[in-house]
Amino acid sequence: LTGVTIQAVHTSYGSNYGTSSNRQGVYSLSGLRPGNYKITFSFIGYKDYNQEVTLSLGEQYVLDVQLRLPDLRPQGDLLLKFKM
Repeated sequence: LTGVTIQAVHTSYGSNYGTSSNRQGVYSLSGLRPGNYKITFSFIGYKDYNQEVTLSLGEQYVLDVQLRLPDLRPQGDLLLKFKM
């Protein structure tokens, strides 16, 4: 998917890094300090994908993700009212 938002949050320091996927669905995050990260992939209409990752100094980490459509079963009633 083009335009998937990828966010990496350093779990100890709270540092936030982000990018988005290109036309081929490829992304890259650079300049991350070593440590534990929560990585979130999000795209409108799809379920977010979260993964915990630990990075070491100089390490390159490859994370291939397949986003899934949400479960579309009804969760309850929704009433919308409009005034014109």
